[in-house]
Amino acid sequence: MKNRAYFPLWVATALAPFTARADGIDLPIAAGLGIGVAVPLLTFNVVVEGLILSKFIGIPFRDLWRPMLRANVWSLLAGIPICILNATIADAFLPAEMVARMGMYGFAITLGVVNYYVVTVLVEFCVLWKRRAAGGGSIPLVKGLLIGHLVSYAVLGPLLVFYVIPKHTVQTFVDSSRWAAQPPTPIFFLSPQGQFQMVLSDGTGLRTLLTNEVRDFVVSPDHEVILFRGASNSYFFAHAGTVHLVTPQKLQCYGEGMDFSADGRFAAMIDDAARLWLWDDSTGKMQKYLLRWKDSSGALKLVWSTNRNVFYVADDSHQMQGTIDDAGFLTMSQVSNFTGTGLAFHYGRIGKRNGDSSDWDAPADSMYKDGDRSFFVENGLGNVIHAQSGKESIVISDNPGIFHFGDRRFIQAAFARSASELVFDDDRHLYLADIPRHKVGLITAGRRFVLVSSPFSKAENFTE
Repeated sequence: MKNRAYFPLWVATALAPFTARADGIDLPIAAGLGIGVAVPLLTFNVVVEGLILSKFIGIPFRDLWRPMLRANVWSLLAGIPICILNATIADAFLPAEMVARMGMYGFAITLGVVNYYVVTVLVEFCVLWKRRAAGGGSIPLVKGLLIGHLVSYAVLGPLLVFYVIPKHTVQTFVDSSRWAAQPPTPIFFLSPQGQFQMVLSDGTGLRTLLTNEVRDFVVSPDHEVILFRGASNSYFFAHAGTVHLVTPQKLQCYGEGMDFSADGRFAAMIDDAARLWLWDDSTGKMQKYLLRWKDSSGALKLVWSTNRNVFYVADDSHQMQGTIDDAGFLTMSQVSNFTGTGLAFHYGRIGKRNGDSSDWDAPADSMYKDGDRSFFVENGLGNVIHAQSGKESIVISDNPGIFHFGDRRFIQAAFARSASELVFDDDRHLYLADIPRHKVGLITAGRRFVLVSSPFSKAENFTE
């Protein structure tokens, strides 16, 4: 298998995206691995192919092994442009969606092997051309190279495939999630076009709740009231079938600092300058209040109570109560003995902050543990999801190649209603994993999802 000492490295590298290969590869480690692979592969190739070729061209192996070694080295160098070609083909033709992509890896690896096979035979024919059998022309040389390479590929090819395929414990990838446990879990999310949509975890019930382009949102469980940030980074309030512009200004607010009264009359948000903006949907008026604590620490959170005229604001060590009178005017006061009871249950993305000034996000935390259920979304070079439910566990990854760098970044995960099912996304599609059955299915295209569950509950996260 020529190109050869590094043949597994070339094929594996070709199947990984260019960005993944650029992430801080440790050259000494790569060189050490290459030398360790090169010596046994070169020895195997020279012996096997040299013995077969000697039978076709009538030259003893003792006189042929040196030219064969030289030919192998040249075919190794010729593998560099083929590596680039294979990478280009993989990037152009492998589907972006994970389930479909997993089904195509076998074809991609086979195509890469064929490309290396053809180039290897051509290069070694050029190097060994002068070693043609006397009077036999080029035919014996071509036959010897073709058969010798078929034998070596038959031995090393399966080893290569076994090593470079993604390392996960998923046994079945399917293009739907109709098999999800019943009743299915409602999922709020953003479509690829940015529309606010809802779908059930079994892939049914897909519907568009807002045709506006949405970036972030807080929603009531019945999705009748939605406070959201639009594409222009202005904020809108959707209630009773209407959508109102709340702030024409471009404010940087996060889900943890956005909420509304249960009846949909009031909405409030806290921006990154610690300003509280209160919207009265009945009058269309906005009030602004500057929040200041001398020893304030941590991000400011806002949550509404079940009383439409009362909400709470807190950082890591303080709480304040906002009270709205019948005329709609706001009064803020300190709270010394906050009990955390009587809060409205609304849901949004309230995790670690990331992004830039044009778009930002706060997906749910990458680590979660509740009794015997847990998961960890590992980002970086690995890009792996580890999840456990009871005694069963699953590892989900898309990391082909010799180094198994992640080909896909998983953004967030959350347990569905069923304790054994996990919803996750890769910023392009939503997926459902059945942990005991080691099964993953595609739900729909989308990103930035929210479930009606504890990790997304503003009330349950307010006092943490």
